[in-house]
Amino acid sequence: MPNYQLDPSFSPEWPPEIEVNGVTAVATVETEAFQWEVHIAHHGSPAVMVFDMSGGFIRSWGDSGINKAHGLSAQYYAPHGIYYLWLTDMGTEDGKYGHTIHKYTTAGKLVATLGTPGIAGNGTDPIQFGNVADVAFDNDGGIYVADGDGGVNNRVVKFTQDLKVDFIINHNFFHPHSIALDYWNRIWVADRENNQTQVFDPSGDYLGSWNCTQQATGGRPWGLRIFKSLKFSYIVIIDGTEGAAVVLSLSGPTFSNKCNQLQVIPINRTTYGNPHEMAMDTNFGMLYVAEVNDQHQPTGCQRYKPNFESN
Repeated sequence: MPNYQLDPSFSPEWPPEIEVNGVTAVATVETEAFQWEVHIAHHGSPAVMVFDMSGGFIRSWGDSGINKAHGLSAQYYAPHGIYYLWLTDMGTEDGKYGHTIHKYTTAGKLVATLGTPGIAGNGTDPIQFGNVADVAFDNDGGIYVADGDGGVNNRVVKFTQDLKVDFIINHNFFHPHSIALDYWNRIWVADRENNQTQVFDPSGDYLGSWNCTQQATGGRPWGLRIFKSLKFSYIVIIDGTEGAAVVLSLSGPTFSNKCNQLQVIPINRTTYGNPHEMAMDTNFGMLYVAEVNDQHQPTGCQRYKPNFESN
């Protein structure tokens, strides 16, 4: 199991021509040129800035058709050996693009859009979202959406590979803010305002809930990502309320609500701002934490490196 330590060698060099406005999410991808990149989303425009592994600015994308970026998730498409990036637009009160999810290439080319632009709702034909928050993927190409952040909707929507609605989970959510799938295709949802993480089987049936974040820090689960492995699996839960990343081991396929805590990584909110969402780099095992507060630039995103030999 890992022991994470802050990696000071990574610090994004924010481009002066872009006004950084509320860093919300981060994702790492390998390009078709076999170069690893860090994509960081914020509320401004262009919506995503791209950096190399040391934090050097490369380019930006998403300069149109987005009102308020929120979540960013990388999907590895095994048949073609490439990555895609899925960006959620939680929308604004008078915006014409929000309440949507956009699928992009790593170069920032728009591939597909889900949702009804600018219109919040809970319809399924056509699909509508409301303050949509986050996207995750199972081992078979299924797509899972945490919908939403702000109370318009409080549900999880599962799509098939061809972007058809498969099923919807409504289980007393109150701001389902983040979502991830584990090695056994169990669905983990950061039910932020209910102070719990809810867990479901691959069919969407309820298995139980964790209050491990509250036990560890007294805070709430904001973001979560999972390291998937048969040998060992673990989940990292971001607590943006108190400022921490909580690392817990996972067992399976049988669900247990026992909190097997491995590490609590403190994140000083006064210095760095509120941690919001994160990315787990499954190639190197590194953890990237996006910090939403504008006034704490030039931080915005920190990297933590694991030491797998320390446990």
